[in-house]
Amino acid sequence: MIRELPRSFKFCLVTFDEDVDRMSDQLVGATPDQKRRALKFIDNFDPDGLTSTDRALDSAFKIPGVRTIVLLSDGMPYRAKDPIDVMGLLEHIEALNRFEHIPIHTVGFASTSGNAGGFLEELSRRTDGTYTEVP
Repeated sequence: MIRELPRSFKFCLVTFDEDVDRMSDQLVGATPDQKRRALKFIDNFDPDGLTSTDRALDSAFKIPGVRTIVLLSDGMPYRAKDPIDVMGLLEHIEALNRFEHIPIHTVGFASTSGNAGGFLEELSRRTDGTYTEVP
C-alpha cells in the first residue's frame, strides 16, 4: 500500500503495542525516500502482544494536518496493568474529534481476539469511516 502512494500524498505511520512510536512528528510527502523510510519503520516494529489503541489514536490526532486516520489492528484495545475501557475510549475519540471530524477507517483481521471487529466497526461508524475485515 505504501509503495502505491502518489507522490503528492502526505502520510505518517504510527505503530503500537504497549508503546506507541511515530515515524515522524509530522506528515511527510510520499517521495521514494520517505516510502523506503516507512517500510524500514514497519520492518523494525516487533509487536509484543498488547494493544494500546487509545494511545495510538491520541498520537495520531496530534499529528499536525491529519485529515484521515487508518487503523489496522489484530485485537481489542488491551493492556494488562492499565486496562482500557472500550466504551470510554469510543466516547473519548468522539469528544476529541468533535470539531475536526476526522474519519477513522479501520481494518481488522478475521482472526482478531475478542470482539475486536465489533469495536473497530463501531469506531469507524462513529467517525464516518469504513470498516474492512480481512482474512
